[in-house]
Amino acid sequence: MNALAVLLILASARAVYVPAGGGPLDAACAQPASAACTAALERLARRIADDLTIVAQTGRLEYKPLARTAATMPFPSVRASGAGALGHFSPGAEDTALLRDLLNDPVPLVRRAAQGAIQQSSDPAARPLAQRARSNQSDGVRPQKAPAAEELKVPLYPGTRFLFFASNLPEGQSEFETGDAYDKVVAFYAGKFGAGMTFEEFEAQGKASGKAQGKASRKAQGMPDLNSPEMKSQMEAAMDAQKAYQDAISAGKSPQDAARAMVSAMAKNAPANLSRISSALRQKEVYGSPRLFVVEKGVVPAAPARLVAVYNDLLLGKTGLAVFTGPLGLGD
Repeated sequence: MNALAVLLILASARAVYVPAGGGPLDAACAQPASAACTAALERLARRIADDLTIVAQTGRLEYKPLARTAATMPFPSVRASGAGALGHFSPGAEDTALLRDLLNDPVPLVRRAAQGAIQQSSDPAARPLAQRARSNQSDGVRPQKAPAAEELKVPLYPGTRFLFFASNLPEGQSEFETGDAYDKVVAFYAGKFGAGMTFEEFEAQGKASGKAQGKASRKAQGMPDLNSPEMKSQMEAAMDAQKAYQDAISAGKSPQDAARAMVSAMAKNAPANLSRISSALRQKEVYGSPRLFVVEKGVVPAAPARLVAVYNDLLLGKTGLAVFTGPLGLGD
């Protein structure tokens, strides 16, 4: 485990460690900020990750401190191996805070390893976190970026932290947390979008609207108003999608690529998914006292295009923020 000790010294000192007597790392890191040094350190990190994975399979608890330290390293492969190793070392309550941080790592590979470790935890407070995490975490090694307010087309409460593990951007659900009080966050959105409504009021509104539409004819009040700002916005979105297709064709793209560009443009302007909103907020063990604010109305009554739910996060003990939009992408 000498290689691991080298990398630990490197991380704690924030300097390049040069082995006595010279060697490949010594030569590569003659200039610490060079690409060659970075590549050499990444190779070393991968070797350490492999060594730690092997050692973890022994289950020998004397290696647990190394796993904990490795899980804090600036190299994703080492963090993932550290998290995975903790899963072999009987993680308990003393490991929950670290694993919770790793579960929200920007790198999908690390999140996946942390989720597996939490599932092995003896801490009753830890296991629900793994259940809340999306099951389709990838093996990507590139850090992902949190969606910005401009991309969501929704104002974000200042200082919120994006929850990678709890979000489902392809289905238009973006989760955030803040340490500020629930009432303060509610007041922020109430000042922009009115008093808001409870989840029960939201569902009742949807049921009432559905009944009205079912009884009405095509000319009745329940049908979309073609002259409404919401309908005009949707028509403009359709035109944007068509333009994206034509631009791709004009740029020499294949019909398949042009179609993908059109679908992507349509997704950016798509409304929120009502079933996604309901299925999420019905999880009473997570979403405490949700307050819903319509950011952008939809073309159909009770079907908002953009919606924010402020809630008491009963798992994390903070104020949560769920933003519901159309589908978004989150590349690895």
